[in-house]
Amino acid sequence: YANGFRTDLGLAGILTGTEPIAGDATGSSIYLNAPGTQALATRLQRHGYSTHFVSGSSLFFLDADQWLPSVGFANLHGPAPAPGETRGNYVFQTWSDRETYNVALKVMQQTPSPGLFVVNTMSSHMPYHHPETGARGEQAAMAYADEAFANFHHALLAQGFFDEGGILVLTGDHRSMTPIST
Repeated sequence: YANGFRTDLGLAGILTGTEPIAGDATGSSIYLNAPGTQALATRLQRHGYSTHFVSGSSLFFLDADQWLPSVGFANLHGPAPAPGETRGNYVFQTWSDRETYNVALKVMQQTPSPGLFVVNTMSSHMPYHHPETGARGEQAAMAYADEAFANFHHALLAQGFFDEGGILVLTGDHRSMTPIST
């Protein structure tokens, strides 16, 4: 589970190298005081990189809008909180992977090199469905996620992202390591 079963635990492990920390599951991130000096974004900023986190979910979710800046992310991009969403009352509002990738591409085009771009997609999260056709089930959701990623990759190649020295970290939320039923 990449440092835990929750989104923030996995992201903190990836972005800070922090070992798993046992914490509560109340919805408040235990990474609000993550060690920013050790984080990837903080280290890259020291070398002139701009740092961007693009999320398919509200950055209000699990306090990402608070702890991501503490680990070096100067630029946060994500959908507005859902109507009625508060820090203790989550309403799951997301962008599709295609929307998330389009925002990431726009940010990348507008950002001078070098840059760190962490993109967190949501279409592989329960309840499983294809956001464009409405088809339900894990197979439909994963096929959509694969197609959206392939299109994103082609767009990155076309705009020369990989020639410019940028760093891309792509994460998905969250298909646990359990077999997909057939």
